[in-house]
Amino acid sequence: MLLDIAVINVKMPGTSGFELKNILQTKFKKMKFVFLTGHGSEDDYEKGMIEAGEKYYLIKPININELVNILQELYNE
Repeated sequence: MLLDIAVINVKMPGTSGFELKNILQTKFKKMKFVFLTGHGSEDDYEKGMIEAGEKYYLIKPININELVNILQELYNE
């Protein structure tokens, strides 16, 4: 099974979205990621995304149209 894009919550029980990203990238080298968060400020998460080498994140509650646009952009890269 080939997976192209993962939509991951930043905070999860027992792990973080960034840890899950690292695990997934070992198996799916070209996988792209979108992170979701409902905690912290937008500035905090923008800084975190930059540090993680990622640029796509949405703050909950998410706008489904924004998610669809990001997924289309990633799929077309």
